[in-house]
Parts: sequence; C-alpha cells; structure tokens
Amino acid sequence: MSLDTVARGLAVRARTDAATRTRVLMAAGQSGPIYGPAGAAFVTVQSVTLPPDTIVGGATLRLRLLIAKYAPFGGGHNWRLRIGNLVVAQNDIGASLATVETEQLIRIANDRKSAFVYNANTLDNSSLSAGTFASTGAKAGSTASLGVHQPANYINFVTNSAPPTVEAVLVDFTQPVTLSLDVRAVNGDTMEILGSSLEMLATGTVPLNVANPRATAIWGDSLTEGTGQVPVSGVPMDVTAQLRRQRPGWPVAAKGLGGRKSAAIVDRLIADQVAGRQWNAVLWIGANDFDDNVGNGPGWLATIRAQVDRALAYWTNPNTLVCNMYPRAGWAVGDVNYVAMQQVNAGLAAAYGGRVVDLFTALATENGKLPSASMVDAIHLSNAGYTAVMQAIHARMTALNWA
Repeated sequence: MSLDTVARGLAVRARTDAATRTRVLMAAGQSGPIYGPAGAAFVTVQSVTLPPDTIVGGATLRLRLLIAKYAPFGGGHNWRLRIGNLVVAQNDIGASLATVETEQLIRIANDRKSAFVYNANTLDNSSLSAGTFASTGAKAGSTASLGVHQPANYINFVTNSAPPTVEAVLVDFTQPVTLSLDVRAVNGDTMEILGSSLEMLATGTVPLNVANPRATAIWGDSLTEGTGQVPVSGVPMDVTAQLRRQRPGWPVAAKGLGGRKSAAIVDRLIADQVAGRQWNAVLWIGANDFDDNVGNGPGWLATIRAQVDRALAYWTNPNTLVCNMYPRAGWAVGDVNYVAMQQVNAGLAAAYGGRVVDLFTALATENGKLPSASMVDAIHLSNAGYTAVMQAIHARMTALNWA
C-alpha cells in the first residue's frame, strides 16, 4: 500500500470522525413573526421528539438562536428551552435590542441525572421559580458582559427526597424525549426567530429539520405585500399583520412581492426549503395573471391551477388555502371580465373545495361589486378590505381545524 493511499485513508477517517462528533437534534429557518397580546403565554415555535437514548451522558447541547424584533416594539421578549416539561435554559431580549444572537451550552452529566448550563452572547433573565425547577440564567444582563461565559446553576433531571433517598425521575433519557423551543412576545410587539439550531456534541449524525406546526406563510403579490394599507398609530394593517393579531401565538410570515404572477410566486415558494416546503400556506395568487388572460376565464383558471398544483406537489404540509378572485373596480357585473372571474372562482371551488378562501363573498357585498370603502384603486384594498380578507382566511383556518 502506497503512502498516498494511507494518507488519503487517514484523511477520510479524520473527516468521518469529525462529522460524527456533532449531531443536529433540532434545526429550523425562520419561525415566522409572532405577535404578542396582553398576558401572552409562551408558545412553542420548534419541537422534536427524540428516540430513546439519543442524548448521551457527557454530551454538550449547543443551542444557537438569532432573534429579531419588529418596529414598533417597546419591551423585552423571552425564550426558553425545555427537555420534556423541564425548563433547562431561558433568556430575555432586552427592551432596547432589536436583534440578538444567542448561544447556550448545556453539559449533560455522565449519569444523565443533571446538567450544567453556560450562556454566552445574550442578555439574561434571572432564575426560574425556586422549588419548581432548578434555577438557570445566573448571569446578570448587561451589554458589557455580552460574550463572557458564566456558569449557571445545575439542572436536575431527577429529584431526591430526604434520607432514605428516593429518586423521582423528571426526564428519562432511556425513553422518547421531546425538546421544545418556546418564545413569548410582550403586548403589542412582534418578534421572530430568524434561525435556530440545537446540536449535540457527541457521536452520530442524523439531522432533523423541524417546523412549528402553526407556522404559516401567505404567498402572493402586492395584495399580500399590503399595497394600499395605511398603518394606524404605527401599527400595520396588511392582511398578514392583522392575521398575527387575530391569532396570537401563530407565526405568520408575509411572502408577497408586488407585480409577481403565479409562476414567479411559486418559484419563490419552491426555492424556500423551510417556509415553502414545511409551513402551512395561504396562496393569494392569480391577480396579475389576468393581464395575460383578459376576458379568458378558462385560460386564467388553467394558469392559476397549474401553479397551485405545482405548489401542492412540492409541500410536505397538507395545510393549504387558496384564495379566489374578486372584481376590479372597473368591471361591470356581467361583462366579459366579470364572467371570466366567475369562471375562475367556480373552477377553483371544483378543484380545491374546502381549501378555497372565498374572497369574492367576503368583499363583493354591493350587488356583486366591492364597496368603494374597501378599495384604494382599481384592485388594491384599503384597511377595511384587508380586514375582510383576514377574517375570511381566519374563518377558513378555523373551519379546517388548524390548531
């Protein structure tokens, strides 16, 4: 055997050994923006159940987060990591910080009965309630101490009674164990996890990409983007922002770009490996395809259906809504374009049934036309119009038991 062959073999082995030292337990892209109502509770943005004995003694868990707050904002937000029902790490985003990068290290004891926590690059709330869980987050929050590793208290996965000692198991790693990342936004604020990962620095490489079951993206054009809406006291009134407030604790992302036709919108969806493939979806597409199908209902319908079907074939998530069409301001009831719109809506209902959000019924309230108060131009909606769309989407989510 030549020296070159031996060298190549050692290099391959070295790469393999290095790869097996880190295992991704839980990872995701953007959570979607989460709105915080008064008295907001923690909501789970990421969760995965691991097989028995996945977490091994002596391993270190490394949690990394990038968290953003959207204007207007006024308070601090919280996140926490749970193993089972036991909170093992928690932190606070300071009220003055718009974006925070966080790294948390959790060292699992060899016997898996406890852990030791370090935190870095984060502002920290103090401890959890004494006697409920072992307290965490010993580092006092200040920008001067960012980046300094400070030891926190032990996390106990068992509790011990007074002698004669009897152990009560809080987390049993020999059984399936659920890891959960939770966040809490303060009243009137919106926050988002831009990216997160939880790695185990031990052996094994089985990456899992997990999406929040509530995470929802609304895909579309300038209507989804919110053209025409006017913020009220600085609070946006586009359909996505209103839906976040209607369904607090739901991560809802706006995926609208003005002027895009259905094919371009679905191209963007397919290019997104997380939100596009895994999240719940609302397709508000097709308005700009009319320009290529003036007075041609069957052609307009075929264009939209081809793209909806392409998206449905790509998704792994079955929760999908499809918005139908409403008339433009210049269309008269019964004219060729109005009839084309009716043909599109009938075809969407026949093809997708309960998935269809009936925007025509929600908006066209005056003898089949939109009230002037619902529009700002021939096609774009006012705040009142976006409210009606939001209510129609919310009602369809509820009817389909999106939980």
